[in-house]
Amino acid sequence: MPSSPYSYAQRLLSDADIAFVADGDPPVGDALAHLRHLLAVDERTRADVLGRERLFSRVLNLDDALVRLSPRLFFEVLLRRSIYEIGHASHVLERAGSDRVPLFLGEDEVRIVSLPMIIDYLADMLASFTKIHSHTARVRVRRGVWRKSRYSDLDVPSLLRLATEADGREQQRTYKRAADASLLILGVFPDFPATATRYPGTGMLRGRGARLTTEEYEHVASTAFRLAAEHGETKKPEAEPMLMLSDNVIDAKRPLNYLADHYLRFKRGSLFGMGS
Repeated sequence: MPSSPYSYAQRLLSDADIAFVADGDPPVGDALAHLRHLLAVDERTRADVLGRERLFSRVLNLDDALVRLSPRLFFEVLLRRSIYEIGHASHVLERAGSDRVPLFLGEDEVRIVSLPMIIDYLADMLASFTKIHSHTARVRVRRGVWRKSRYSDLDVPSLLRLATEADGREQQRTYKRAADASLLILGVFPDFPATATRYPGTGMLRGRGARLTTEEYEHVASTAFRLAAEHGETKKPEAEPMLMLSDNVIDAKRPLNYLADHYLRFKRGSLFGMGS
């Protein structure tokens, strides 16, 4: 089974997470340390424990999930369940503009997202957006005149502009954040790009701003993942999942669409602080 490129430390669960996973009988001492280590390094054990239907149901029914659990565990449990259900469904409803059309699935549609390194990456990505950060950058107005501009982690066009002006590790991180944000929007907030060019309901054209079309977000995700992966500051284990995602944006957004539609519903705005 393919291993995860994530470090041992990145996969460790907190004491609270371990206690919740153990369901009322949390291990202590050496038993706690052993279980934490096993869940971090043994993918078969991790997939079995975090993929259990009972655990998924308990997580889904929590009103204070991100208080009781780490965001990483919360999203990994829901993501694993999404991939399982998609893999066992004869078809899913795929968005095509404002419509939904049935997509009949085969092994290829879930092969990439079932890889441990991709599950790791997507769960970590979702968790990272539970706190949206604002940035300030100097923007050139005209020759010799600059102004400060503020934007958030979800302002993809501004992230791309910043990446062209940055260098070194900061440039790599910014390309990665632009790719992650594009995939988050495509997966969790697909209506956001769908209304980029026309107002919902009336169909009237709207002005262009920080909102791209679905096709543009897909292009940005693919391009920015590859730029981040091939950047000189990127280590090989870090690059591997980004290169896979660059070539499989459509497949990667599918479990996120399923997760958002079936498990998050009205919670998604509060979880990610996403405006309209």
